[in-house]
Amino acid sequence: MKPTYFLWTIVMFLALTACTAGVKTATPPAAAPATELPAVAATPTTAAQVPATPLAASPTAVAQAPAATPLPTASPTPEPPAASPTPQPAGPSARQAANVRGGPGTVYPIIGGLRGGDPVNIIARNPAGDWFQIRLPNGNEGWVAASLIANASATGLPVAANIPPLPTPAPTATPPPPPTPGTEPPDTTCTEFPIRGFGKVWNENKSARDMVGCTSYTVEKGMKFLAQRFERGVMFWTDANFYDNRGVVWVLFTDNYTYARVADTYSQGEAEPTPQSPPEGKLEPRGKLGKAWREGAGVQKRLGWAIAPEVSGNGSWQEFERGLMFWIPFGADRRIYVLGRWYPWPPGGRRNDWLEFIDTFAG
Repeated sequence: MKPTYFLWTIVMFLALTACTAGVKTATPPAAAPATELPAVAATPTTAAQVPATPLAASPTAVAQAPAATPLPTASPTPEPPAASPTPQPAGPSARQAANVRGGPGTVYPIIGGLRGGDPVNIIARNPAGDWFQIRLPNGNEGWVAASLIANASATGLPVAANIPPLPTPAPTATPPPPPTPGTEPPDTTCTEFPIRGFGKVWNENKSARDMVGCTSYTVEKGMKFLAQRFERGVMFWTDANFYDNRGVVWVLFTDNYTYARVADTYSQGEAEPTPQSPPEGKLEPRGKLGKAWREGAGVQKRLGWAIAPEVSGNGSWQEFERGLMFWIPFGADRRIYVLGRWYPWPPGGRRNDWLEFIDTFAG
């Protein structure tokens, strides 16, 4: 056993010795002797000297910031176009000529009038809503049928607190005698009435109402006119647009208060005849009226000489059931001529009578 043990001990010793030798060979070899480097004169050791020649930019060099793009010059912002005013809804206005009454009904008296298109200031209504209470430009209040006012509604309007009571009916007059057979009294039961100067004449003069009757659903209209007064009558021409006025001059005689329509054959600029010799203070008509005066059958003899120069200007006219009204201002002297016609009164007969009134309407 001892030799074996001894042998095993030798083997272990050799193994340990080998391990120790392995460790030593892993130790790095000793540093070699330092070799002296040649000296670099006056050159800093922190950075290599770079020649002064500038270097061209290289794509691999540090990226250059892009050149600043010039900003566009600010242009002044154009002003927006001025806003168009929002169209305002049309206010209440008269559809046509209309009477203004003292209360909500045709039984009330007429206190004024409106022309077609006149603006209307509505302040209230009657309980039924078929009449409007309005305020006139002069501050007075009156009533107009709602059907005659455009762009208006009774909805939302207050009921007037000052509706006048119904007028007291006039006492019953003695019945007139029965009409002569073959005739009939003129009908004055009208639904529409003239206004302003025509209305004043019509309301205040029964002779005018009887002559022309009710309005024929037309309103008073403007016209241009020529007119001249004579010793025994009046002549006038108008551009009013209705059938009986086409190509005529109107001649009104005062010897029996009838009128005639003479054909207008005058052409503007035509030569005038040799002047006549009127008496002192009298005139000979010329132009359109002069030609009708000379050539109309019996006109010159019945009218006589002109007593004032011809006038021209703007007038008005209105058609009625049985006639016409003309408003002709001779300067400040304003006249209304009421002309009867041939239908329907008297039955089968022709009416060519006329009346003259001074226009006293103020408004």
